[in-house]
Amino acid sequence: MELTWHKDAAGSYYATHDGKRIATARKNGAAWEGTVTGLGHGFTGRRLTDVKELALRHVERIYGEGEWTLFPARDLKPGMVLGCDTWKDGDREVTSVTVDTDAQSVDVELSSESSRELGFTLDHTYAVGEYVRVRPQDVEIVRAEHLAEGDALWFWEGKGIVTAVEPLGNNLGQLRVTTLFKGEYDTVTVYPGSTFQRVPKVEESAPVRTLDDPADAQALAEAEADERDAVTAEAGERFAPEALGMQTINLAPFVAIVDVIAGTGVLVSPPASEDLSLSEGGATLHDALLADTFRRLSSLGVEPLEGEDGGPSLEGVTDDGRKVFSLYVSDAITTEPDFEEVAASIEALRQAAGL
Repeated sequence: MELTWHKDAAGSYYATHDGKRIATARKNGAAWEGTVTGLGHGFTGRRLTDVKELALRHVERIYGEGEWTLFPARDLKPGMVLGCDTWKDGDREVTSVTVDTDAQSVDVELSSESSRELGFTLDHTYAVGEYVRVRPQDVEIVRAEHLAEGDALWFWEGKGIVTAVEPLGNNLGQLRVTTLFKGEYDTVTVYPGSTFQRVPKVEESAPVRTLDDPADAQALAEAEADERDAVTAEAGERFAPEALGMQTINLAPFVAIVDVIAGTGVLVSPPASEDLSLSEGGATLHDALLADTFRRLSSLGVEPLEGEDGGPSLEGVTDDGRKVFSLYVSDAITTEPDFEEVAASIEALRQAAGL
């Protein structure tokens, strides 16, 4: 590796690698003191050349294999992993980042394996222009006009989920992006071409079977029906629908729970405390998202029951303020379920929804 040294001030030098400040050398009395980013401790030498040689050895050891790289502290994001030779508890993961433009500092909360076990975080403060030792990661950048509902993005304080993207309809081509972040909704206006960092997808060990794939849903329902018939023949009585298991469909921020056997279901909304007014005296954010949620459910063969007022039928409200709407599956496995089966299914759904 190659370091380029620059004179900083009288008796002071700094080194760069690929244009990033990576090491320093400063005269202190008759000796020279050196530092390397991510090393965590200094080193000394009688001559400037000695310190420069030690700095190069440390840089080659730390960064030579490509396991670590230099990264500006002001651009740190939650999920990144930092390293330092003096951290006895190993690497530390960034959990939150706060940039103070007035103080020109970056306050970072970190966690390690040992700190997570003990239930606390580790704090550290960097200068805005400082570089830190970071483990390289694949970063996917997505433009604002390509954002879609459900996209997970990194923000300064953590991960947020896109819940809606709407064009403002002006000649600037601006977009209104609604996100769910730490249980709260926020709306930002962005220009086309603005970029965001997407959260890497984590591969699941085993796929969860849901109604998203009609073929999987049909196969699962048939397997459950076969199991129910086998139990009926052996025990002489029909299994309660809840014993067959409910299908859960994640429609963030809403959650649908359906019984594909009996053809019943419920839709659970977020708490009322998380709702936002879109206009004075007008509709709220949950109202706007509800219509789209019903549209997505309709594509899966699930429809809302109609209430007396012509709107969706309200099954009830949970203790924490979540509205629960009644649903039905248009193509249920049981074409004409009996009253007892439907009643047992609805009761199981109400309990699953928290009513």
